[in-house]
Amino acid sequence: MNTADSTTDFSTEDLQSLQATVERFAQQAIAPHVPAWEEAGQFDRSLYTQAAELGLLGLGYPEHLGGTPAPWRARNMLSQTLARHGGSGGVMASLFSHNIGLPPVMAHGSAELQAEVVPPVLRGERIAALAITEPGG
Repeated sequence: MNTADSTTDFSTEDLQSLQATVERFAQQAIAPHVPAWEEAGQFDRSLYTQAAELGLLGLGYPEHLGGTPAPWRARNMLSQTLARHGGSGGVMASLFSHNIGLPPVMAHGSAELQAEVVPPVLRGERIAALAITEPGG
C-alpha cells in the first residue's frame, strides 16, 4: 500500500487489496467467533493485535505515530467490509473505538502526548475510547 500521501496515493489496486485483507480478517478472525463472544459479553483482546498487525487500526493516522495515512474512502471501505462480513456491529464498534478516542488527542494534544498515547493504541497494545455518553462504560 502506498502511504506517501494521506488522500491521493491509494490506487484502485490498493483499495482492492485492502478490501480483500479486511474481508479475510472478518471471515476468519471475527465471524466464526461472534456467537461465543456474544455469549461471553466480550471478545479476545488478541483481536486488537491481529487487526494492528494487518494495519487496520492505524488506517488514517500519521506514519510518524505508527499509522498509515489513508483517504476517507479507504476507511469507509474498511467499515463497510467489516459490517458485511464480520457479523457483529458490537465487535466492530469496540475494535475501532479508538476512532472516537484518538481524534481529540490528535486535534488538541501536544506532540509529546500524541507520541505517548497513539502508537500503543495503533499497535493494539492499549485501547482508546471516549466515554462521555456512557457513564457506566
